[in-house]
Amino acid sequence: LPKYSVFNISRLHRTKLQQLVDMKIFDLREIPEHFEVSKNQQLQIQVTKNNEALIDEDKIRDIIQGLEYPIYFFDYESFSYAVPVQNGVIPYQQMVFQYSLHVLEEPNSELQHFEYLLKSKDESVEKLVESLASNIDTSKGTAIVWHDSFEKARNREMARMFPKYQVFFEELNDMVYDLEDIFMDKLYVHPDFMGLSSIKKILPVLAPDYNYNELEISNGKIAKVKWHHMTDGRFDKAVTEQVYNDLLEYCKLDTLA
Repeated sequence: LPKYSVFNISRLHRTKLQQLVDMKIFDLREIPEHFEVSKNQQLQIQVTKNNEALIDEDKIRDIIQGLEYPIYFFDYESFSYAVPVQNGVIPYQQMVFQYSLHVLEEPNSELQHFEYLLKSKDESVEKLVESLASNIDTSKGTAIVWHDSFEKARNREMARMFPKYQVFFEELNDMVYDLEDIFMDKLYVHPDFMGLSSIKKILPVLAPDYNYNELEISNGKIAKVKWHHMTDGRFDKAVTEQVYNDLLEYCKLDTLA
């Protein structure tokens, strides 16, 4: 198979895929013009054949100009336990153990960064919530996330866990704009995205100077496991400190991205 094949076409139904295989077409660029696919799939094929990005600059500009300052870029890391490790957490809930937050007060102001990472399973999530609430003013602004269903669900769970922060989390969810929508809505389509909208796929294309592969912890699954092992006492002091710092760097890159 070529590196970028018909198997990479986003959400292509298996019957359509089987048709291409039966025609012995594996290279996405060799798909005939008359082959029927969805509009979004056609865009993916088109930019790949032309090797040129499609960018709806007017719509993207309108979105960006519509964002209210200050802008809060935030992200959570979480772990799901069958048997909860803290009161108020239900079985299999994604318990938040870390956040990263970048704040842009005005268009040309200096970017600020705030973060919090639980050092043990016993350290209350409420301390993380207190830190987050102290750094976000929900009376104004926009909260930028990537794939908002995750962050919004965590916010609703923490509002349930800590009722005195319920209004804060409700207002925070009302402020959210999902930056992934620009790519999900095909306002920016690049052949190197390979039909995906993951930030891990978008970032190396649009900002090649920032690379997850250069980090010790390069994705969320590794982050979960490393935090679990770190707080289980499986590492000596030096390794624990290194993992702690690696977790901070990983989540920081998420919100910087």
